[in-house]
Amino acid sequence: MATLEAPSLAGSRDRAQELLAELPSDLSNSEVILDCHGLLAATVSFADELVQEVLVRRKAQALHAVRVTDQEFADYLVRRADVHGVSDRLTVSS
Repeated sequence: MATLEAPSLAGSRDRAQELLAELPSDLSNSEVILDCHGLLAATVSFADELVQEVLVRRKAQALHAVRVTDQEFADYLVRRADVHGVSDRLTVSS
């Protein structure tokens, strides 16, 4: 299981790619935890890139966003997972 620390300001697809750079390209046997305790603000493009890259392209079994205090970001994640057909593999908790 891989754990990522969300940046305090997550405003772009490039920022998501930077965060994911250390992860392997094949996550099919892995779950990824995104620890959002320090996240102050994020955009829908950051959320979309995370969902696409972790769950769609790299095929992780699950993405668990934990310690999410920004409800708008939580909503972005849920909506983008739904759009990409992977909502069954996303969990979001505060």
